[in-house]
Amino acid sequence: MPNSTKRVSIRIGIHTGPCVSGLLGTKLPKWTVLGGTINTAARAEQTCRPDHVQVTEATRMLLSKKHKVGEGGTQRQRTHFTHVHV
Repeated sequence: MPNSTKRVSIRIGIHTGPCVSGLLGTKLPKWTVLGGTINTAARAEQTCRPDHVQVTEATRMLLSKKHKVGEGGTQRQRTHFTHVHV
């Protein structure tokens, strides 16, 4: 995309919690991160609006007051979002 004038749109999902990481495979080992925290972050990204960062309640509680976040999400998973300026 370096030579393109097309606008790039991104979505980011962030969750805070425990996870496990390590090398998987023997012939072509790959580094991977596993756990419910990763799955929750992936769901936050998948349901995020374009050009926003969606964080879960666990992450929002760790952010300082200077970060502006709005309400969002569903009854099942309360999330918060902020706009990304690209």
